[in-house]
Amino acid sequence: MLSNTPAPRTTSSTEQPRQGQVERINQTIKDATVRRFYYESHDQFRQHLAGFISAYNFGFTPYEFVCKVWAAQPERFKLNPLQQISGLNI
Repeated sequence: MLSNTPAPRTTSSTEQPRQGQVERINQTIKDATVRRFYYESHDQFRQHLAGFISAYNFGFTPYEFVCKVWAAQPERFKLNPLQQISGLNI
């Protein structure tokens, strides 16, 4: 015997699922730029972002880039970035 009740259906979101890696790099960019520095102008922000993106696109993670700059120009840093890593203190 057939009933007149409709079959349950699920609704779909209009937002496409995102890839985890893309979301992670977007979060990394925000953490390294907008949330950490104050910019006097949009041009200053664009210059900083361009440098950050070019370093990432040439195979460096932000951490690797900082380590490379630390090795070449340690006078640019107040603290040794290699000692600022969270983790085990052994």
